[in-house]
Formats: sequence, structure tokens, C-alpha cells
Amino acid sequence: MIALSIGATLGAVWFLLGGLPFTNHAAYGRVPVPGGDSVTLPAGIVWIHFEEDGIFGENDSADMPSDLQVSVTSASGAIAVSRLSENLFSMNVNETGHVPYGQIQVSTAGSYQVATTAAQQTSAVSPRVTFGEPPWNPFGAPIVGALVTFAPFALLALVLLLPLRRAESNSSPLPLAPPPSTLPPSNPPPPTMV
Repeated sequence: MIALSIGATLGAVWFLLGGLPFTNHAAYGRVPVPGGDSVTLPAGIVWIHFEEDGIFGENDSADMPSDLQVSVTSASGAIAVSRLSENLFSMNVNETGHVPYGQIQVSTAGSYQVATTAAQQTSAVSPRVTFGEPPWNPFGAPIVGALVTFAPFALLALVLLLPLRRAESNSSPLPLAPPPSTLPPSNPPPPTMV
């Protein structure tokens, strides 16, 4: 049952995120918040994260301003940013934490201008947004990846449960008591006189 729980959890994470989030979240560059800079992006889906330094402890995560705005433009115009929930996951590595902000669909590889704004003051140390790879998913559709992730754990649970089922079917069943008879007894007691 533990194997099924682990498989179901990993499959759900895979499905919700579209893959596993263990990719380079800053592969294409960083831009300070507030501020602006240019980044070179590949064609395809690019994830945007909010990142900060000074993360200490396992219960500490990046403190993204609630009014953070990120705009990405090319020579042909602005690119729509699809917002993601910062509650999907958070990661902390070497006192640097990051949470997802959004994703963009880049039609043509090239240089893009990025502008960031945030009026809300947070405890963030060196706040910035990063542009990086989407979650790792070699299977294409998220549901396929979720099923492929779940399948080995389901198989393991089946293999572990088979010996129990065999032992249960090989044990001799307890004899059943005969059903109570509805026929009168063969030797009725003698009648009593009153």
C-alpha cells in the first residue's frame, strides 16, 4: 500500500506540473526585481520563477511580492505570461529559494526585453525573476507521464500482494456448520399426559 501511495503522489505531481520540476530554472537568465534586462530565450515553453537569496531552514521559501508584474517583449510585441500558482512548489538550494511565477510560449528563439515591477516591499534578499526550462517530461502529454510514473509502483504493489493472496487461497477453509434442520426430529419424544 505504501508503494501505491508513493506512485499516486508522484503521478499527481507529474500531472499537475506537466513533469518533474528538477530542471534548471535559471538556464536562460535572471532579471532583478524591480528592473529590466534582456534575455536570450529558445523557442518553446519557458518557465519564469521568482528567486531570492537568504533562505535559511526547511520551512523558509522565496517571499514573492503579491503585486509582482513581469512583461516580456520582442521586436514584434508583447508575449502573454500565463500565471502559475506560487503554491505549486518551492525549492531551496544553497540558501537560494525559488517559486514559480508563470510561463510563456516563445515562438522564435532570440533576444527578449524583460521588465519587472513590484511596489510591495518584502523580506526578499536580492529579488529577481529567472527564465528557465519547463518541468522535465520526456513523455509528451502530462497524463502519459503520470501513468508511466505510477505504473512501476502499481506493479511493485501487485508483486508484493501476490504471495499473500496465494497463501490465503491455499489455506484450508474452516468446515462450515451444517444448516439447522427444518424437518421434525426422527424420534419425537413421547407425548406427556396431563
